[in-house]
Amino acid sequence: IRMPPSPVPTQVSEPASAFKVTVAWGDGTTSTGLVVRNPLNTSEYFVIALHNYRSSGSYDITTTIVNTSLNETATGTAYIHV
Repeated sequence: IRMPPSPVPTQVSEPASAFKVTVAWGDGTTSTGLVVRNPLNTSEYFVIALHNYRSSGSYDITTTIVNTSLNETATGTAYIHV
């Protein structure tokens, strides 16, 4: 899922562990995600999160990323049909 651009600056030097991620899957459940640094561009990060839906349908997925070092938050929403 590709999220819209973040309002938080993307040129950061914090380790991936400085970020906490929560994913709201649109079906009433949430989970944490994992942030990993792009090895080809160390100022870019990826979020990895997995979820199994109990039923097919359309869902709005909201991902919230908190940079705990700078106390900044970015939120993005994507639409998925399963």
